[in-house]
Amino acid sequence: MLMLSWPACAAAALAGVLLDQWLGEPKRWHPLVGFGTVASALERRLNRSAQTRPPGDSAWPGLRHGHGRY
Repeated sequence: MLMLSWPACAAAALAGVLLDQWLGEPKRWHPLVGFGTVASALERRLNRSAQTRPPGDSAWPGLRHGHGRY
């Protein structure tokens, strides 16, 4: 893990604030919006079978095999 000193962290934060003021937010194709779109599409694709199962059906295998014990 990268450990930065306090002055290095402060310099990086200041540089980030200055770059954000200079460049601003992107007008189109914001990275977070793109990530959200990709994540939603992936979630829909991976959870397709969950729409055909009754609610709670996925929890039974874990409980049945003892993963729910304290």
